[in-house]
Amino acid sequence: MAVGRLQELDLRVARRKWRSRRSGRAEAGPGFRTENLAAKEAREARQARNQAQKQLNQAGIKARKEERFQKKSLATLQGLGLPIPPELEVPIPDPETLESEGEYENGSGNGSGNGSDHGNEEMIIF
Repeated sequence: MAVGRLQELDLRVARRKWRSRRSGRAEAGPGFRTENLAAKEAREARQARNQAQKQLNQAGIKARKEERFQKKSLATLQGLGLPIPPELEVPIPDPETLESEGEYENGSGNGSGNGSDHGNEEMIIF
């Protein structure tokens, strides 16, 4: 979700650059500088990236809260000896970890990972 939004904004910035070069707008008008346009586009791209990162972080926080609640519910049901519904047995994926694993798979990670964390999913056995 957040990555798609970031790519969409990057595409908009690229289209805007192409249109301004094609139409000659970058040189037109008094006091209008290409540097200002480039700085504005860089700022917009940075803000879009930060916004996408914040959304991903919030989604991760929400997923972890849901997972904690799910674990508590499982423990309560087991303690009472009640049957466990199948929807409580399905693990809740953390969007932040999925995103970082995707970066390592694509080779766009920072290189600090050794790749040993692939496939390490938390499994609860009852």
